[in-house]
Amino acid sequence: MSPRIVHNWEVGAVHVDRAGAGARYAIGVNGRLPLPLVRATLGDVLVFNVKNSLSKPTTLHIHGYFFNGTSFYDGADMISSCSIAPNTTFTYEIPAVQAGTYWIHGHTNHENADGLRGPLIVDRPNEPFQYKDERLFVFEDWYSMPFAERLSRSIEHVESPRSLINGIDARQAKELCLAEGTTYRIRLLNIASTAWYEFALENHEMQVIELDGVLCKRSPVRSVRLAPAQRVSVLVTAHAGPSSADYDRYTVRQYFPHLANQAEPPAHGADSQAEDIYGSNIVVKQASPSDSPLQRPSWNWHRRRYQQLPAFSDIRLVPLSNKDNDDDTDASEDSLSTPDRRIRLELGSGRSPDGRTHSFINGIAFSKPRIPAIYTALTAGGLAMDPRVYGEHTNTVVLKSMEVIELVLWNNSTMAHPMHLHGHTFQLYEYGCTDAGHDECGSKNMAFKAGSSPMRRDTVSVGPFQYAVIRFKASNPGMWLMHCHIDTHHAQGMAMLFAEAPEVLQQTPDMPLSVRDQCLLQGVATSVNSTSND
Repeated sequence: MSPRIVHNWEVGAVHVDRAGAGARYAIGVNGRLPLPLVRATLGDVLVFNVKNSLSKPTTLHIHGYFFNGTSFYDGADMISSCSIAPNTTFTYEIPAVQAGTYWIHGHTNHENADGLRGPLIVDRPNEPFQYKDERLFVFEDWYSMPFAERLSRSIEHVESPRSLINGIDARQAKELCLAEGTTYRIRLLNIASTAWYEFALENHEMQVIELDGVLCKRSPVRSVRLAPAQRVSVLVTAHAGPSSADYDRYTVRQYFPHLANQAEPPAHGADSQAEDIYGSNIVVKQASPSDSPLQRPSWNWHRRRYQQLPAFSDIRLVPLSNKDNDDDTDASEDSLSTPDRRIRLELGSGRSPDGRTHSFINGIAFSKPRIPAIYTALTAGGLAMDPRVYGEHTNTVVLKSMEVIELVLWNNSTMAHPMHLHGHTFQLYEYGCTDAGHDECGSKNMAFKAGSSPMRRDTVSVGPFQYAVIRFKASNPGMWLMHCHIDTHHAQGMAMLFAEAPEVLQQTPDMPLSVRDQCLLQGVATSVNSTSND
């Protein structure tokens, strides 16, 4: 029997002052913020016994997990299940079948933006990369007002957020303590609701080995930029600074969507676009002569090497082979070179006559269905293959089992959008500039294309006036959201639904009664015959 890692979480309101932004309403676990680190080993079962002490519904979502065969635990409110009603309890039982760096967050009413978010790591018993220790950097943004209030205001009336590193005011960033000659895995997570972050270790080479839970071949870089929801692991071997009294530093640069250009990384050392820059010393405990019999390269050698390192580019990474990703059910050594269907998704926004801002995919602002989409798929019979049955404003696309889908994400706006697909990783095929050819992107002829073995991830950043081409195989029957992970954009409608292989989903075992019971407690129908999604 697999070991069960049990967490008893009471989700409730807390009042906190984080990063000097002023005391405000927030959402914590067991009366505390930040959330605790959740850690398990491949093969464990993660159990979350959740008591909802809020006055409104809540859910939990493990970002990046596929939930293959258990999509009812995905946590997307009114898509894969109903939410957890106030003053009730619900248990998630999630097999830890994917190793890597993930995070867990609320997925009802954008509660992650109010604090319900934290890191989740699943270890491999046999890591293909060798390192002695780990360090963790979790980046967050924090606004002075709760999400609902921020959403109701125009952007010009919302002040910029503060930043947190590992739950602490980024302006008080702690020193990074390492040992000379020791190799570390540094896990970087951006769990912010708006901000991009760029991480660098001065005069240290970082080697990227993981992207959104997917292992990749070592790739040396001088810095790593992460959009909201993205994760990266790097290896770094520590070396001493220029003198015993002079330290190298690590830096964390904060960017916002109108400055986050994914396709063309900034020039080395360029920080003119960064809104804020944080960091602290890299304190390296020097090895004694007996511990390091071989002469190490000098600090000047490391400095020259650092200045020659390339910029980070996710599309140029190469995944490890299947045998090294044996826990990755989306793994594929071969590129999905011949898509069965190409779908263009145009990302945009605008204002309605009442002055409200709406965000769109293909001109449709998403709204949740009246019946959870998974119950519509299970009870509609043959009609489940008709996207209209899920409701017009769910912007649903029905996928046939095992077909290869190419998505062209087309962004003709001045804002970047980190687009996340539930239930899958996807292969990165191409970035480039849209026909608009604005200065925000650069040359309209610029394009970056993947090699013969495209990298996979679950969240792609589409920069201003840029496009991205991604592909995935419809191998995971379920109801899967795709949405922008800037929470205001998601709330304003930048989301859509993939109804994946509903004819296969109808043949799967029944869902746990506890899932249906939460719907009944809230008066939500669980059959398409009893009400309509229109």
